[in-house]
Order: sequence, then C-alpha cells, then structure tokens
Amino acid sequence: MICRQAWTSNTAKVTVQQITGNIGAVIGGVDMRAPLPTAQFQVIRQTLLDHGVIFFRDQDVTMDQYWAFLENFGQYRLKAVGLK
Repeated sequence: MICRQAWTSNTAKVTVQQITGNIGAVIGGVDMRAPLPTAQFQVIRQTLLDHGVIFFRDQDVTMDQYWAFLENFGQYRLKAVGLK
C-alpha cells in the first residue's frame, strides 16, 4: 500500500493510504463527528476524485452525524432503500 500524508494545519493531519493500484483509499486523521475544516475537506474531496472510493475506519458516528458529514459534499437524494 502507498501512504501519503497531507498536512492541514499545525496540529492536525489527514493521512491517505492507497488500497490498490487502481481504486480506493483509506483516510485517517478525520473525525466525522466534528465540523470539517476547509483544508481537511479539500484533501478528502481530492482523494475521492483521485481514487474513486474512500473509506474512514473506526468512526463512531450517529446517523445524524453521518448525514451532516455528507452535506460537506453537497445535497444528496435518498432513493427508496429505507434510509433516514
């Protein structure tokens, strides 16, 4: 796996670990329960564009926190799958 680090401030960093040579990355150093700083969002968004799929491990979030985190990426529409 390839690992790179992107510094977002003097005290916090986001890590990006590529999963395969083609698709997917694991993002660390992000707390999905807290408001997302602009610098962290930029790293996350670029990682999504670069890798197509992103994963956040060990996140203990409520559904409300999850939806609030998703709103960083714009409006979303739910299809009839029984969510929310």
